[in-house]
Amino acid sequence: MGLLDIEPGFKQYGPWLALMYTVPSFMGKGIGTYLCKSLDAEAIKQGLTKYYLYTYTAERFYLRQGWKIIENIVYKSNNTSVMYKDLTE
Repeated sequence: MGLLDIEPGFKQYGPWLALMYTVPSFMGKGIGTYLCKSLDAEAIKQGLTKYYLYTYTAERFYLRQGWKIIENIVYKSNNTSVMYKDLTE
C-alpha cells in the first residue's frame, strides 16, 4: 500500500517526486543538489508551479533545497515528512 492509499487526503497533491537516491559513497559531493536543481528546471519547463514528495530519511536535505513541510506523519512505522516545493519562489 502506498502513501495515498493510507492517507487519501494527500491525493489532492501532485505531481510527486519519487525514489531519488544517492549512493552513500557519493553523498556530500553535491550530486543530490545537482539533481534537485535539474528537476526544478525541468518541472518549470513543463509548466509546473509546485511538486511534492515524502521522505523519512532526507528531510534536512530537502529543507536545504527549499522544500517546505506540509505535515509530519507516521508511514510504514517511520516518522515521515510530506513536503512541497514552490517553484514560483
